[in-house]
Amino acid sequence: MKKKYRFSAEVTISVWTEVEAESEEEARDIALGNPMMDLCGYCSQMQPDGLWVTNGDLDGEPQNVKLDS
Repeated sequence: MKKKYRFSAEVTISVWTEVEAESEEEARDIALGNPMMDLCGYCSQMQPDGLWVTNGDLDGEPQNVKLDS
């Protein structure tokens, strides 16, 4: 008899954000303080102003795969 198995993994994806600042250092500080968006059906329509976004293409590879108990 077949059973279902659930696995979890970590995936790194590319994200970007846009900020306005007086210098690159200030811009980096602002960017690092921006929140990460939630992954959802409309994520590719989000604007990168003040939020880390992705275009919806998950471009990473699964790593640290483990069986969930």
